[in-house]
Amino acid sequence: MATASLVLLRSTGRSLLQRPIIPRALEELSFSPRCLMETPPRRLYSSDVQGTKPPPPSPHTYKASQLETAEQDLVEKNKALEEHMISRMGNLNRALDALEGRIDRLRDVLKEREVQYQKLLIFQSSH
Repeated sequence: MATASLVLLRSTGRSLLQRPIIPRALEELSFSPRCLMETPPRRLYSSDVQGTKPPPPSPHTYKASQLETAEQDLVEKNKALEEHMISRMGNLNRALDALEGRIDRLRDVLKEREVQYQKLLIFQSSH
């Protein structure tokens, strides 16, 4: 029985030595820069303890938040598509204006050639 308690004391002592020491008084605190860099800050509480975790969301609020997120995504995609379509329409309008300008120039050239052809016919018929 004594050996079992001795083994228990030793294992408890080892586990206490492996744990970081929590200061009990202000004098025990060490604020040296080297000490602060070497040891990460200790958590003074655990989120696993009952009452510190936020309650899990209910399925209805989870679905509602998913729907809100999906709706926001769709609104953003719709806005991006509208901007893209406006840009494309502007490009198409500029291209259409350029084509109409070329058609007008070709009509002018065609009229000029018809006039020249008529003059040529009149000239040939007079000689």
